[in-house]
Amino acid sequence: MIKRGGWIIFMILMTQGLWSAQWLLGDSGSSVFLPEGWGLYDQEDEGRIAFANPENSIRFQVTLYPGSVYDSDTEMMDEHLTGLNIKEKDLSRFMYQGLPCSLADILFETGGQQIRGWFLFIDRDDYDYYLTAITTPEDYPSSLPLILSCLDGFSPDQQGRSQPGPISALISSGGSEEQEEQLSFEGSQLVYRWSRGREEASRLLIEREATILSSYEDPKLFDEAWKRYYQMIYRDMAYDLENLAFQLSDQLYELDEVNKSEVLLSWLQDFQYGSTDRFSDLLTPTECLLSGTGDCDALALVYGILLNHLEIPAVLMVSREYSHALAAVAVQRKGAHFDLNGTDYVVAEMTKKVDLGQISADMSNLDYWVIVPFSNYIKGTLPLESSNN
Repeated sequence: MIKRGGWIIFMILMTQGLWSAQWLLGDSGSSVFLPEGWGLYDQEDEGRIAFANPENSIRFQVTLYPGSVYDSDTEMMDEHLTGLNIKEKDLSRFMYQGLPCSLADILFETGGQQIRGWFLFIDRDDYDYYLTAITTPEDYPSSLPLILSCLDGFSPDQQGRSQPGPISALISSGGSEEQEEQLSFEGSQLVYRWSRGREEASRLLIEREATILSSYEDPKLFDEAWKRYYQMIYRDMAYDLENLAFQLSDQLYELDEVNKSEVLLSWLQDFQYGSTDRFSDLLTPTECLLSGTGDCDALALVYGILLNHLEIPAVLMVSREYSHALAAVAVQRKGAHFDLNGTDYVVAEMTKKVDLGQISADMSNLDYWVIVPFSNYIKGTLPLESSNN
């Protein structure tokens, strides 16, 4: 058995209803951003909350302790893994939010049953976190994208919800040397800073989340899963464009929000149209900027990230019926627009040289568009108090 509680029964029927989106965990400031259709599995044990996928083949659990319980992530890992009947293990240690974290990929046996899973240990001053995502060895290959997505969807605080997740941080650590590239903008040069480790992490996240998205067949579930797909990508990559946005802010400081939106739109509309031959076909923002290339959703992501850094609210619009993506900006401008939660947004076409607010008449039916917000998508708070047990 796993120390401090653990799994007593691995496979039972989940009786709670299904839901997804991002949930705060008690007053800790932490949150989980679950794949669409996942639901609450158990929260009876103090300091512990568990979730499961609709097929009930994967269990994701978060355990919360006061920050004083452990002196380090390695102490926490040693205590929880000691006594397990481990058959195979792969251990890693990396930096996440400036703190060392420990990660274990383990095959172990309990009660005559083999379990395969990932165990993440985060030691902080406020709270210590122990995360597990487990399944059977038979289901592990197909479950791995979801396991990694759950771990990457965890945030220990508000800051973490706008930065790459733990798994992306691990992958990024493999090539963190910063590089610089000159970007031409409005007759001047901007400096774009990037690293190969972050670029690899972003590409792998996109492909992982695209694999998950492709598994949804129900149209209603797909639309919500589609939102999470782009929101996970946005969260992972927004921080990478922050420095570029600061430079753009200096360049555009004399302009009002409408003109800033128009100048940025015109700049990105001049990029060459292109995508990738990968499963997702989506370029990362770094790939877009370094190559001056992008398709509709890749450019809309870059546009939305930069505008939000400039404190101009922007959202993404995607449509299966039109096989297209747009951005939309919360500025007062004539043209095609819509209301979202009391805020008026005007559309932005990314792949044609048209003005802000213009959209092709044969794509103007709002019923065929899925609106993807990039902030304020916290669904609610789940009770979770830290435990010393």
